[in-house]
Amino acid sequence: MPILGHLLLALASVLNILFQLAVVLFIGRAVMSWIQADPRQSLVRLFYDLSEPVLGPIRRLVPPIGAVDLSPLIAILIIIFLRHFLVPSLRYAGYQLI
Repeated sequence: MPILGHLLLALASVLNILFQLAVVLFIGRAVMSWIQADPRQSLVRLFYDLSEPVLGPIRRLVPPIGAVDLSPLIAILIIIFLRHFLVPSLRYAGYQLI
């Protein structure tokens, strides 16, 4: 079933790119909160709109400590874990099917 193998390899590549983009998104969100970027700007609004569905639930579980919001760091750690677990697993399964 080489087609399924190639499909899994492509899925692994797409997930890898999405995980990288998510890390950039959360780093950008953290930097924007440090420099207190204007939330009315379209780029800032985009970062907030894309990251808040993930950061909101994390923030409810782990509230900010003083003025430090740990939710972007926790989100990045979760993404790194998923990236190092899912992507190689999909690649391995894909190569096994080729």
